[in-house]
Amino acid sequence: MALGISSIELAACFARPGHKQRLSLDDFRLCIDGKSSGAVRISVGMVSNFEDIQGFLKFCAGLLN
Repeated sequence: MALGISSIELAACFARPGHKQRLSLDDFRLCIDGKSSGAVRISVGMVSNFEDIQGFLKFCAGLLN
């Protein structure tokens, strides 16, 4: 729901006739017509501090390289 993929779209991807193997990530992305297919959730709370956030941002920057 958060990614805007309807249950009808998902059902069409996973209920393909004659397809007994698992759906690969690439096949799934094609099936949902290029919509976003993943998400990251980050929770911060009362015990989180500036260093926690900076550490996470550094981690994210490392993924871009």
